[in-house]
Amino acid sequence: MASDSVTDSSSYNHPGAGIGARATWGFKDLLIVIGLGISTILVFGIVFVAPISSHFGKHSGEANFAVAVVSGGWELALAGLVYWRVRRSGGNGASLGLVGPYDVRDTPWRHIGWHGGWSVTKLAAWSICVYIASTMTVQIYVAIMKAVGADALLPDAQLPTEVFDHWWVVVPFGLSVVFIAPFCEEICFRGFAYGAFRRRYAILASALASGVLFSLAHGQLGLILPFALVGAYFAYTYERTGTLFANMSVHFIFNAISFMVLILVPDARS
Repeated sequence: MASDSVTDSSSYNHPGAGIGARATWGFKDLLIVIGLGISTILVFGIVFVAPISSHFGKHSGEANFAVAVVSGGWELALAGLVYWRVRRSGGNGASLGLVGPYDVRDTPWRHIGWHGGWSVTKLAAWSICVYIASTMTVQIYVAIMKAVGADALLPDAQLPTEVFDHWWVVVPFGLSVVFIAPFCEEICFRGFAYGAFRRRYAILASALASGVLFSLAHGQLGLILPFALVGAYFAYTYERTGTLFANMSVHFIFNAISFMVLILVPDARS
């Protein structure tokens, strides 16, 4: 992990330092993946979802099952596209952050007062703090929008209520949301997108830019601001710990709790 080490704390925030030193890809690769990703989801929708929705009905269990399978398949396809561009640029899984956390010998934060390595306990504590910050950000945003009467900017339900009418629809959605999404989205938006931005920009600008991409991918106007901030928290977590596994843990906790609430509390689905 020599490429992650720095000798001067004042230079760590510079473009190309820290996580930026890992990235062998650039904006061209990022644009290619975005273009192919959009094309792929359109093709999946036209080929698989549209015929089933047309035959059984848009809100039928069969249509929702198709959406669940396509959603998970698209996430995996997007991660595959990312890995393809990373390999073509000379990178590998380690370049994307699929490595262990920084330790006491090579953490860049040793130069600005951080001492000690990232033990399991420290990673768990950090993950819990990021989860709390993410949840509070969404709740504060919702409260502010309600207070000012900006109902058009409130988040909509991300899953149709009909999803929970059939267990055989809940299961594939659960697999997609709770397990596939945290793994694939962290590779795509933090390992890949944040890495590309960090190669050119400082930490804050890169975290916000990748956070905006993350929020736009969820396809809701009411999620752009809160999820951009949540994505920025995740990007900073990656920068700070040096591993995507910390992000994946937070993302898993966030999605798992949210999904369980939807299952157990029907009123929360709207």
